[in-house]
Amino acid sequence: MYNDLRFAIRQLIKNPGFTAVAVFTLALGIGANAAIFSIVNAVLLRPFPYQALERLVIIEERVSGGNSFSPSYPNFVDWRAQNTAFDSIAAVRGNESFNFTGAGEPERLQGRLVSAEFFSTLGIKRLLGRDFLAEEDRPGAAPAVILSHGFWQRRFGADPDVLGKQLTLNNQSFTVVGVTPASFQFGLEADVTVPIGLSAERFANRGRDPGTGVVARLKPGVSQQQGETDLNLVAARLEQQYPETNKGRRVLLTPLHESIVGNVRQPLLILLGAVGLVLLIACANVANLLLVRSSVRQKEMAVRVALGASRTTLIRQLLTESVLLAALGTALGILLAFWGISLIASRLPDGIPRLQEAQVDAPALVFTLAVSLLTSLLFGLAPALQASRPTLTEGLKEGDRGSSGRRQRLRSVLMVGEVALTLTLLVGAGLLIQSFRRVLEVDPGFKAQNLLMMQVSVNNPDGQQVANFFEQLQQNVRNLPGVTSVAVSNGIPFGSTNFPTFLIEGRPETENKPSGLRYHVSPAYFQTMGIELIKGRLFAAEDTSATPSVAIVDEVLARRYFPNENPLGHRLKASADAPGIEIVGIVRHAEPNSLDAQGPAPA
Repeated sequence: MYNDLRFAIRQLIKNPGFTAVAVFTLALGIGANAAIFSIVNAVLLRPFPYQALERLVIIEERVSGGNSFSPSYPNFVDWRAQNTAFDSIAAVRGNESFNFTGAGEPERLQGRLVSAEFFSTLGIKRLLGRDFLAEEDRPGAAPAVILSHGFWQRRFGADPDVLGKQLTLNNQSFTVVGVTPASFQFGLEADVTVPIGLSAERFANRGRDPGTGVVARLKPGVSQQQGETDLNLVAARLEQQYPETNKGRRVLLTPLHESIVGNVRQPLLILLGAVGLVLLIACANVANLLLVRSSVRQKEMAVRVALGASRTTLIRQLLTESVLLAALGTALGILLAFWGISLIASRLPDGIPRLQEAQVDAPALVFTLAVSLLTSLLFGLAPALQASRPTLTEGLKEGDRGSSGRRQRLRSVLMVGEVALTLTLLVGAGLLIQSFRRVLEVDPGFKAQNLLMMQVSVNNPDGQQVANFFEQLQQNVRNLPGVTSVAVSNGIPFGSTNFPTFLIEGRPETENKPSGLRYHVSPAYFQTMGIELIKGRLFAAEDTSATPSVAIVDEVLARRYFPNENPLGHRLKASADAPGIEIVGIVRHAEPNSLDAQGPAPA
């Protein structure tokens, strides 16, 4: 084997052009596979840092078999108190923010609100400190906070004595009681975590309250179906107790792992399959190169056979060269994979879980080495078998015509396979390009060019002071060079999923109430967004809290709930006892969630 290796090295050095082309071709295929596998491993295969992940589920609500939605906080409290199938049930709101002041440079922090049993439900041990106590998860309790590992390092220099220190968040003092480990991740990244019970009054409405997620741990031996049946019994009792808000509501359980990776599993596996086809094409290319090279070496092989070399010896020698080529291609491919991971990750959409953890680690290296070995056999075996059967009478002559027919047939088979694989990739790429083109052609309903969005949170209970602040903010922004229009809204397209129900005045109340996405906006909102007015009028400066309430609906809602009549002049109501809001205008539909889903969006 040592002699075979030395001879293989000499052969490759002797033919630098062939060696460079073959190694680079293999490196591209192996590097792409290593990079994509590293991403697939990080997102799909690597164990999550949760204990007994198979027992963790996400709990949502739905009405009459419709789409699921997040529950209200009061319903969660009742589920937690009345269930018999779960070890624990926890609530979490991930899209919160806090103003951090009083310790150096002020900073806007991402945060989450959780119930006291959140970390224990997931089975997460703190790096420092403890979980929240039950008495800290209620209104009026002493405010406590748990820091993320990144925030602890960034603002406190990984100080082990951080426990007990005071943090000022939204002008309120919080006591640090814990620090999460570096590996902990759940949904959106959060710098700080505080008890949701401190803000329970914000979520006292038992109607729909999007944003509150519920994660639960089933008891040992309890199936998902049994857990769902148990909570549906609780939901039935709540329906009888609160018919106004809970009529027809039932629960839906989804495995936590499925809720995290379910939407990205298929695209990533398709991507892995695509780069696998690229590697097969690379193997076919290198096999063709080896067949062409074997034509030149027929005389060499005939001489070796004439001198007593066995066919096994020739095959071993040729496979050694193939393995050496694959090894060189693998080494270069791994280097390309280190660079390719960051490049591919930057091109993938946001929101893919644990994407930032992708790296060429031990599992990726084992996978790459296995791919390398398989690759060397795929492209080296057929040429080795073909070249190891030289015709002595023809091979010892200057020309080689005796075996050219067999080599030509093998090359034809490889070419057909290569073309078939390439066509498969081209068809897949064509479909993806067509889908992408169609997405680009979808009219979102607003003009996205030169449109900027910023998020502002004001923690002030005085409604008039808040109104004055936003009025002054709009005036200051409006005076900036290059700004042509500015508006304020509590939501934007692609950023909201709040679909409250409403009533249409003059129509009987039914079990399936109308619903739509509701925005509260300033008068210039539609002009700023570039949303076209279809009928009626837009909001005006005269529409204030002192004048009758008015609303503008979009064309989808108008068609859905007013199919044969003019919506203008009709009145919408949040509930039977609420005052009516007159519809004064109809605007074009702006996609509320994504370019592949449509839904009504009253403003």
